[in-house]
Amino acid sequence: AVVSTQSTGGANGHWRPAVEFCDVCMNTLDIIIHLEEEPAELMVLLNKLGLMRFKDRLSQKHNASKQDVDNSKSKSKDLMKQYADMLNNNQIRFLNKMYAKDYMLLGYEPIPER
Repeated sequence: AVVSTQSTGGANGHWRPAVEFCDVCMNTLDIIIHLEEEPAELMVLLNKLGLMRFKDRLSQKHNASKQDVDNSKSKSKDLMKQYADMLNNNQIRFLNKMYAKDYMLLGYEPIPER
């Protein structure tokens, strides 16, 4: 299977649930940034860290307009649906079970079954 390798005796690091390697439960997290929401959530982080004075510099480097961000989110959701449509319900249930703690702790939604 893609998510498992015999040589490591378990889950491939690229597919491991985040809660297995980032110690979410052992730390008090103030902010969780979803990468697909990064431009908007970066501003929350800058504000929290008192670094809003660097906003313009970072915005210039990132150079994403609101329309670009909205288009990117839409494309990301379309791509996710396209990949999910390739899965059968057993595979979806397997992935939802495997990532259940990630969904709960990091604020993501499980893959809907058909």
